[in-house]
This record gives sequence, C-alpha cells and structure tokens, in this order.
Amino acid sequence: LTALLGASGGMQNPFTSFYLLHVTLAALLLPATSTLGIVALITSGYTWLYFGGPAWFGLAPFAGGTISPELHAHGMFVAIGLTSVCIAYFVGRTQDALRSSELRLTRRERFAGLATLAAGVAHELATPLGTIAVVSRELERTACTQCLNSACRDDARLIRSETDRCRLIIDRLNADSTAGIGDAAEPLRLAHLAAELTPFLTAAHAGRLHFPLPPAGDANFLAPKNALLQSLAVLVKNACEADLTGRPVILSVELDATTVRFSVHDSGPGIAPDHTTRLGEPFFTTKPPGQGMGLGLYIARMFAERLHGRLDLLPAPAGGTVARLVLPLSAAPTFPP
Repeated sequence: LTALLGASGGMQNPFTSFYLLHVTLAALLLPATSTLGIVALITSGYTWLYFGGPAWFGLAPFAGGTISPELHAHGMFVAIGLTSVCIAYFVGRTQDALRSSELRLTRRERFAGLATLAAGVAHELATPLGTIAVVSRELERTACTQCLNSACRDDARLIRSETDRCRLIIDRLNADSTAGIGDAAEPLRLAHLAAELTPFLTAAHAGRLHFPLPPAGDANFLAPKNALLQSLAVLVKNACEADLTGRPVILSVELDATTVRFSVHDSGPGIAPDHTTRLGEPFFTTKPPGQGMGLGLYIARMFAERLHGRLDLLPAPAGGTVARLVLPLSAAPTFPP
C-alpha cells in the first residue's frame, strides 16, 4: 500500500485512509504485540510518505508534487466511502468466522463433557448393577427351589430384566456416544460400505437397508472408519424407526471433486416443524420413553463437524426425511488446542 501511494501522490493521495483497514484487522485478529508491530509499520510508511520518500526514487506522478484541491476533495469522498465499506465487510466476515469458531469450540467442549459424563456413569453404576443382577438371580433360584412362591420368582425376574435394561442403556451411552470419534483416518472402499455397515445394525434394520452402488463404487474414502459407520448406523436406525411400515430405507452416496455425501432416505411422516431446530441437541428425542436418549444425531453431527463437514435433515420431495452427511473426500478429525 505504501508503494502504491508513493507512486500516486504520496501524502496527498486520499487513499492513505486504507491504513485504517490494516489497523482494524490487526486489532481484531492479532495479539497486542503483533498489533503494535503493524501500527509501527504503518507509522513508518506514513512517515516515509510525509517526508517525501517517493521523490528519493524519482516518483513524481503529479506536476509539482501536488494535487488540486478539487481533485483531492473528490478523492477524499471516494476514499472514505471505500475504506468504510472495506472495514465493514472485513470486520463483519471476521466476526462471523470468530462466532462460528466459538460455536464449534463450545460444541466440542459439550461433547467432551458428555464423554466424561458417560464414562463416569458407566464406571460408577457398573458394580452396583452387577451386584443387583447377581442377587436377583439368587432370589429367583431360591423362589424356584425353596419357597416355591411364583410371585417372588416373578419379582426377581423383573428386577433382573430391569437391571439388564439399565446396563444396556449405560453401555449404549458409554460406547455408542464416544467410540471411534477420535480414531485416525483410514481408507474405506465405497463398494464395501454396506457389508461394513451391517455389523453396526440389528438384523431387522439391516434387512430394510437398500444401498444402490454409486458409479464410483471403487473409490476410497479416507475417514475414521468406525465413527463413520457408527454415524451412518444411527441415521439408518432413525430412518427405520421413523417408518414403521417396514418399507426399505435407502442409503445413497454421491461424490464430486471435493466431497462425499451420504443420504439416508425414509418414507415416514417427516419432521414436525417445531422439532426442526431442536433435532441434534443432546438428550432431545421424539421417541417414546425408553426407546432413545437423543444422543445419536448429536454424536453424528459432532463427528461431521470434526471432519469439517455437516449433517443436514431435509424433507424428502416424495415424503419422509433425508438425513444427509456431507464430508470432505480426505477427512481427518480435528480437535481444539
């Protein structure tokens, strides 16, 4: 900027106001010492213009080294307008980027807190639940062999059943919500996606899955394999549970030069308008009590964001919902410093 000003009027060039853009961006983005360095550079450049530095190199674009007052006034009008527009544009872009970065960091911190909570809950409750399970089995055996009381036997079986259910919920909270998110990226061949995904699904859900092979089925996709398959399994599971008629759930894959898009399409009733903004929040679920904890979509969204991708929930043109997981072709997890 100093060289351009020196070649086009020096101190009298009204576009010296563009120095303010550098100061503004430095104050927003840089540490205090670096900002002071930018201010020192600007001051040095302005001082060089003030003391006629351009003339040292034979730069005299205007006769006599002066600009007419009328031309200077017109230039000031244009320069102030352009400087104001540039400052507003770049500061706005910077604030949007900072807000987005802060939101991602907040979500990552919430995810880390959730993982810690899950591990703590699983650790603290595993032992007492195991004890309850053992005692309930002993009660059932005693009721069958000694007191011959059917009511006691039924109560013992109920206790054991509910204990097993609690253990299942804890295992799901601990494993399904945290496993694989930070794994190293490894290649996954798209042609093998359905076979790789099957172990993550129940037999009923796997039987409903329809996966048309994409044209580039031999392509390799680099990502944390288990976390990706786990996220897709969540989307397939939700799609199956959204449509209780047993119709197929379609998993399709599209590739372009930079991204790969996994779309899971169901034929259910779709998403209620008042649920659109809340889906993906931790512990928010539209399922009946006992059938979900509201963590699946949240974990899938966190996985996508760690790979600089996104998870979209869209209404399908012919009815139902499309859950679309968009990831870069070469994806590796990122973590806050």
